[in-house]
Amino acid sequence: YRIEPDCDTYKRCGGCNLRHINYDYTLKVKQAMVQNLANKSLNEKIEVKQTIGMENPFYYRNKLQYPIGLNKNGKNVMGVFANRTHEIIPIQGCAIQDIESIQIAKYVVDAIKKYNLSVYDENTGKGLMRHVIVKAAKSTGEYMVILVVNGNKLPYSQEIAESLVGECSSITSVIVNINTKNTNVILGDKNITVYGKDYIIDKLGDYYFKISPLSFYQVNPVQAEALYNYAIEAAEITKNDV
Repeated sequence: YRIEPDCDTYKRCGGCNLRHINYDYTLKVKQAMVQNLANKSLNEKIEVKQTIGMENPFYYRNKLQYPIGLNKNGKNVMGVFANRTHEIIPIQGCAIQDIESIQIAKYVVDAIKKYNLSVYDENTGKGLMRHVIVKAAKSTGEYMVILVVNGNKLPYSQEIAESLVGECSSITSVIVNINTKNTNVILGDKNITVYGKDYIIDKLGDYYFKISPLSFYQVNPVQAEALYNYAIEAAEITKNDV
């Protein structure tokens, strides 16, 4: 069941850990993991059903969050942390991330270079740009860009927002998030909306959701909807139920 991973940075990146295995077999691996947990925890044994897989298990993530920092040579870099380290691995593409989100993140890097903005150094706690986060509403096509800064404001924020929207018209919200704490937590408590709305709207099933910078939302909306529909059907809920 072992296959060649479809990602150049897979062996070092901490984002995925089953890309070297045939997808259909990973569903059996996950089923076995849950079965093992059930066997350890339950006195009355149950049989865990097969994992429900995706029809197209690619480019599904609706949230991208990339750290921005310095590499070993002191050069600006954006990407993902290497597994179990805080070394940032540059990312050009990703098999599970929304394609437009990756492109938007690259536009942010271009803006950092254009306006000569400093980037955060974990060792010293200095430098301005910490993270870029892109949230995508898959059903409505709206995108939110969150620029996390180690300071009270982002210089040239209006110009940066205008350039991002100029590159990608799907961006409906650009927000600066303030995080000056020396912490692994990505987002601070304060948000400054510099373009558009302070939320995006996505549709899941029959319902619309307003998603803010600090909102939690399932990162795989296709499987989230499949899961909820399955649960509703299996519960056999009627209008008389509370």
